Amino acid sequence: MAGTATRVIVPVTEVAAEAYKAVFGQLGLLFDRAWLPLLIMLAATLLPGYLHSYVGLLDFPKWGNGAIGFGLEDVIEALAGLLCLSAFAVRWYQTILFPADHGPPKSIFLGAWTRFLLYTLLLYFVSAILLSA
Repeated sequence: MAGTATRVIVPVTEVAAEAYKAVFGQLGLLFDRAWLPLLIMLAATLLPGYLHSYVGLLDFPKWGNGAIGFGLEDVIEALAGLLCLSAFAVRWYQTILFPADHGPPKSIFLGAWTRFLLYTLLLYFVSAILLSA
């Protein structure tokens, strides 16, 4: 028996069905995890136009020229989107990966979010370098 290899039969269809249910069976948590990031992104999108139209701020600074130019409102939207969507992604993956009865430990969110932001900014930076060349 020591010289023979043991065979393990993995039920692929059952494992795939359980993985599918683990990820897509919790879509009810989507609104629970996404409402605050969506509200912040909505405010970041609407607030510069509100300040421009109703408060009387006429000109926001603009950088660049032509089709590649961007303004302060674009920077605000991009920063809010980066922070909110990455925080949502980290919370969603932690919800999926940790059991519902215990939940993810509160102490690991900040480290995971920081790593996610660094990876995202690194990819943005590399993409910007490739597009500018």
